[in-house]
Amino acid sequence: MPTPVITPIAILYKSFLLIFIALFFQFQGKSQNPDNTVHTLEQSYFSHLYNFQFTRAYNALNSNLPSGNYYLWRMYYQWWMLLSTNDKTYLSQCFANIVLYETNRTMPDSLKIYFEAFRLRLMLFNHQYIKAYQQAVNLADNYKSYFHQFSNRDEQHLMQGLMNYLGAKAHRKYPLLFRSKSFQCFSDTLGLTLLKQCTTSPSIFVRTEGLYFLVKIYLEIEEDYKQAYVYSTQLISLFPGNIIFGLLHQKILTCLHKENEAKIYQTRLLDEISNNKELTESQKKYLKQMINPKI
Repeated sequence: MPTPVITPIAILYKSFLLIFIALFFQFQGKSQNPDNTVHTLEQSYFSHLYNFQFTRAYNALNSNLPSGNYYLWRMYYQWWMLLSTNDKTYLSQCFANIVLYETNRTMPDSLKIYFEAFRLRLMLFNHQYIKAYQQAVNLADNYKSYFHQFSNRDEQHLMQGLMNYLGAKAHRKYPLLFRSKSFQCFSDTLGLTLLKQCTTSPSIFVRTEGLYFLVKIYLEIEEDYKQAYVYSTQLISLFPGNIIFGLLHQKILTCLHKENEAKIYQTRLLDEISNNKELTESQKKYLKQMINPKI
């Protein structure tokens, strides 16, 4: 397959697909538990997970959760373990969670979209771009049929923001690949407006995802490094222990030609890794090499 086909998928859809999986946690947490017990646990769980406090995040996984929440929260934990170790065992575990859902007949069909979205995310990680592209287009064409599931306005803004921005950009840059009517109706201006509204959400998940995607958009698509810096500064202030977020911030500093500040921040990240007692030695080694390949 020609490279131009793979390139837009790798760049745009890696972010595009995350929204379907991400929104599940907020939607199911609120809708299945009126007293907000799951929502409270969710806030604690993702706070630990985003801050690379993996032991505490794992301990927050509660087998008494609705099974859909449990499988997906566990898969999200395994995803972050994969990113912080590059151990493909966690990739296999993620796929296994999808199989558990598919073979469990008590699971509601309404959850299927989220497991399918995570399957696409894993395909992208495995560089299965063509299959992922085909399923991504199908999700984009049908996303409005899932929209009614999100009763919370912040969740709706997050979903609509990403769909509008990434869908519009995909159609504008690659009109032959992304030519369906769904893509033609998206607006990147509206998308950015909605994502910026997410950054003030009381939900730690919506706020963090909104900030993260704005950083990625301004750094990798818009190449507006000053705006990327604004949002990455907020992100690392919320989660100073998240090395992936820190790497993005360091890259932005370099793009802004703030070499000295980038070097100082690199040292801070290395210290953060060394002092994190919830990282394994293999994680510490892998993350340090991500920051400085010479280590």
